[in-house]
Amino acid sequence: MMQKTRNHSFSKKFIFSIQFSISILILVGGFSIETKAQDEFSYLKSFPEYQKLSTLSNSEFDETNKPDGKLFDVFRTKPGAAFFGSLVLPGFSQAVNEKWIRSAVYLIAEAGVIVAHQLYLNEGRNGEKAYRNFIDQNWSVQKYAEYVVDYNNRYNPDYQDNPLTINDLANTNTSITTGSFGFGRSDWGKIDIAKLRALESETKYQKNAWGAGATSFSHPLPNYGSQQYYELVAKYFQFGPGWGDFNTSIETITWTLQDMSGQFQDASDKSTSFNNSLRTASRLTSLIILNHVISAFDGYFTVKLKNFELSQNQQIKMVTGFSFGIPF
Repeated sequence: MMQKTRNHSFSKKFIFSIQFSISILILVGGFSIETKAQDEFSYLKSFPEYQKLSTLSNSEFDETNKPDGKLFDVFRTKPGAAFFGSLVLPGFSQAVNEKWIRSAVYLIAEAGVIVAHQLYLNEGRNGEKAYRNFIDQNWSVQKYAEYVVDYNNRYNPDYQDNPLTINDLANTNTSITTGSFGFGRSDWGKIDIAKLRALESETKYQKNAWGAGATSFSHPLPNYGSQQYYELVAKYFQFGPGWGDFNTSIETITWTLQDMSGQFQDASDKSTSFNNSLRTASRLTSLIILNHVISAFDGYFTVKLKNFELSQNQQIKMVTGFSFGIPF
């Protein structure tokens, strides 16, 4: 047992002595490195090149890295120029600095998004044109006015004893024959729009009783050809009776989509379709701008990093002959 204890104690001491020796070697080696480095650095100071480098200010050092006058050199050496170069044309400064993959990514993204934007924009504009033509060919202000008159005569107590006629809404010196409506602009010369709007303000969404709690028509008819006109006649149910295929003989109307005609629903679908295309084109415009901005910052930091690496390399080249060693 005593022999085992001694052997164990010897092993611990032997290991400790080895660790201590290694520590001493590291300390001595580190001191030798520092001493040798100081000696070599002091020797290096005697070189004119080092003295020139140590006296350079930042502005003077930048002068050593200025463009040599070659085409595009300013985009290789000036981060600000690289920023604006890629801001105008994504991937430009990356290509000038030979970052070919990144340049290709920005340029391909730019081309792809521009093509997609133009396709959606054209689709939206063509869809809007077709939508407006559809309204001009199928919605009648006279038919709408006739229904508003009949609706008030049926439900509005103010007119049940003294019913209106369509000619009460006619322009001066104009006589309107019921049911002889046309579409688009042709009817707008017959109807006094101010009188129609006044009647609209009295009209309520009420099918059986003209109660105090009934909701009035929400929108007066906009002027023909206005953006609001083309939007509202296929959006709000109150304008549903103006469509050519609306069944005006319906006694009871609930003012829901089920009461609307096929043309109203077709126009609503067309509106949704072209508006979706225009919204997509707008989002793609934002992506184009984002691609420009990201490319600009990438170009800026590309040149900034390159200049930093060049400055470090120049300093290293000036400090020639420097080496570390551990003398044993």
